[in-house]
Parts: sequence; C-alpha cells; structure tokens
Amino acid sequence: MYTAAIGATAIIVIILVGVKPLERRFISVRQQRNIQLLVEHGSVSLDSLNQALGAGSVRVKQFIVQQSEDDADLDDVQIALSRTSTSEFSAICARLEAMSGVRECRREK
Repeated sequence: MYTAAIGATAIIVIILVGVKPLERRFISVRQQRNIQLLVEHGSVSLDSLNQALGAGSVRVKQFIVQQSEDDADLDDVQIALSRTSTSEFSAICARLEAMSGVRECRREK
C-alpha cells in the first residue's frame, strides 16, 4: 500500500516538473504585451517601427498613433505585441527606447 502511494506521488511530481516548461512556452504564445511611447510628432511610423524591430515586427498586433492631449508637439503611440517572452519583450523595449524621437517608453503587461 505504501509502495503504491509513493509510486503515485513520484509520478505526479515527475508530471508537474515536466509540464511546467511546456506551460511557460505555450502560455507566452498567447500572451499579449503592450507598450506606450511618448514621441515627437511624426517621428515614429509603422515603417520606422518595422525597421527598428526587424524580425520581431511580425509580432506587432496593433499600432495606434494619436496626438498627445498634453502637448501638441508629441504623439502617444500604443503598440500591442503578441507571442513575446519576457526576454524578447525586454529586448524590443530597449530597441524602441533607442529610436530617435522617443521621449518616454512605458511597459504594460
């Protein structure tokens, strides 16, 4: 009886340890992350975004540019990314912050 209980516990622990990496991989596929940029008026377009991101640009699901309510010389840019892991998201944010005309970058999960 104890042997069966120990065996069942071992099987459950092995399953949990094996499923965790798979869960991380497939959950990050469905995750959507958002970035808000405060940029100089007209300095960021979809083309400049694609150039800055390179291969990562296929993950852009939404790109919205609106004039800032606080300052007419600035634009608010909202970017929604899908299928990005934490490390990829950090790298994309760093590339966006390095773009010319970007004054502020806010990361949202």
